[in-house]
Amino acid sequence: VKIPTAECGSSTRYSAAFEEVIKVLREVKNDRLRSRLQQTIVFMTDGEPTDNWDDVFKRLCEYKTSHGNEGALIHNFWLMALGEFNKTTVEDIIRRMGGQQVDVKNPEELLKAYVQIAEIIP
Repeated sequence: VKIPTAECGSSTRYSAAFEEVIKVLREVKNDRLRSRLQQTIVFMTDGEPTDNWDDVFKRLCEYKTSHGNEGALIHNFWLMALGEFNKTTVEDIIRRMGGQQVDVKNPEELLKAYVQIAEIIP
């Protein structure tokens, strides 16, 4: 998912990120080979959301396989919490999505976090 550089660093708009993921999942859903595709979402955040993201997140959750939705596409959801983060918000997202969390305190830990995720994904 590509988000314009101009939007980076100015705010933490969770809804924009979740909307982009939903767009991609709609494209995947229309792919005739989708039964072979297992989508893994890695959501990275270093701050508190600055928008109202709850409604968009509810729509994203509908794509999670563990929620019993026929045709669901998200098989794995990871939240990578960078530096200091809002623990309450992160835990809420993980609980509702049925995902896993990786904490990254500094940039040097980023590669290790990706390796951890890659080792667990089937």
